[in-house]
This record gives sequence, C-alpha cells and structure tokens, in this order.
Amino acid sequence: MRNNIINVVGGLIIKNQKLLICQRNKNKDHGLKWEFPGGKIEDKETMEIALTRELQEELSITIQNYSFLTDYFYTYKDLDKHIHLNFYLISKYKGEIKNNLHNNLNWIEKEDLPSYDFLDGDRKIIDQIINNELKIY
Repeated sequence: MRNNIINVVGGLIIKNQKLLICQRNKNKDHGLKWEFPGGKIEDKETMEIALTRELQEELSITIQNYSFLTDYFYTYKDLDKHIHLNFYLISKYKGEIKNNLHNNLNWIEKEDLPSYDFLDGDRKIIDQIINNELKIY
C-alpha cells in the first residue's frame, strides 16, 4: 500500500450567488466527473501559491481575495490513492474565466450540487455546503 499522500487545493469560486464547477476532461483520471477547480500542490509550493497557479492555468484568472474553508483526507481505495484536500473560498478574482482544460464549466446554485456526478473526494465538502455547515455566501 502506498503511504504517499497527494496534497491538492480546490477553489470554490462564487459569482452572483452561483458556484463554478468544472467537468474533467474525458481523457483524464475520473474522466467526465465534476469537480471544483484546482489541483496538486507541487514541491516547495504553499497551498496559496498552488491555488493561484492552478486557477491561472485552468481558468486564466488571478485570484485576489480568498479564505481557507476546510480540509480533509480521502482515499480512493480502488486506486490506492490518498488525497489531502484543501478548499478555499474565492470571492474576488481578476480576468475573464476561460475554459483551458476542462470538458465543460457550469455556474450552479449550491442546492443543485447533488445533481452532478462529482468526484467521490468532493462529496464531503458538498454535504457540508448543502447542510450549511460551511457558509459560502
């Protein structure tokens, strides 16, 4: 069993009371699953630097105002993949969002989150948002 933990960051981007979700490219692991934008933290990066880099790469935006929301661990047992997920709320950014990597982007109401086929690792934060354990707006 691998003991390596993959550290990732995710950004919950809010605009006009809607949340941005991204559908993974069909040729990637977990193809066509929905997720929040973000990705792996590279060696010697802080979470904030990784978040800034990932959102620039994926969406062509520069985050200007963000705050830490929550973190937790998740294991994809079938892949023997251990993830440490770190989520940030992004309330302000510069630039126009462009889809640089994903199959699709969608702005949705938080109540609609359960209607989408999300990555299993994102289900905990989705439950926390739906149950108002985390305030995103």
